[in-house]
Amino acid sequence: MQTISIITTIAFFLPLIMLMVRNLIQDRILIWFAAFWAWSGLANILFSFDFVTTNKVMLILQRVYNLFDFPILLFVLFKTTYIKEVRNSIGKIMLPFFIIETVTIAISGFENMVESILVFAGVLIALYYIGWIILLHMKGTHYSNYQHAMQFIYYALFFEYGVSTINFIYSYILPDKVSEADNFLIFYMASCITILIALYGILVYKEKIPPKQKKIKKPEREMEIRFL
Repeated sequence: MQTISIITTIAFFLPLIMLMVRNLIQDRILIWFAAFWAWSGLANILFSFDFVTTNKVMLILQRVYNLFDFPILLFVLFKTTYIKEVRNSIGKIMLPFFIIETVTIAISGFENMVESILVFAGVLIALYYIGWIILLHMKGTHYSNYQHAMQFIYYALFFEYGVSTINFIYSYILPDKVSEADNFLIFYMASCITILIALYGILVYKEKIPPKQKKIKKPEREMEIRFL
């Protein structure tokens, strides 16, 4: 288990490394996704290598990460998608959901049904927005390298949060049905597959400007006169 944990931790940083190798580290779109997965890698280091020895503190840190992982993802989607209707919808729900989570946990604390509902709601909403973006990207995937490459980034996220529903069920609803080690194994394997899908998207990514933001060159005056 320790070996696959190390492999998974390294995998979370591969998108960032790939951006450096491909000289795309300044790409304002991909860097958000790479940073999101690197954040997961840092969390995995904290949770896997006994930097915190108190079980109660470790449990609280895990709960905080699970709760606020979704608002962070929403922020990443908001900063990266150029689809106006998706951005507007995310903008309306992002801050209220974050405030609701913060206030709820401050009042009721961790390890209760409210927390479970918030985590599950976050996973479902994440799947909804990622699926929405994928469907809209599919309409133009044959016409733009940007859309084709980003499709796999979103596939990776959709797979990651799809498997998160399984982890949620075993962690919050049926904690006695599967051992903690098996639950972590599912997480590690799913994370590695997620990163592999995302890496393919980064490898085929060429355009740094979303299709709708490209500037159209104005015809030269000589060309305009020639066809008058």
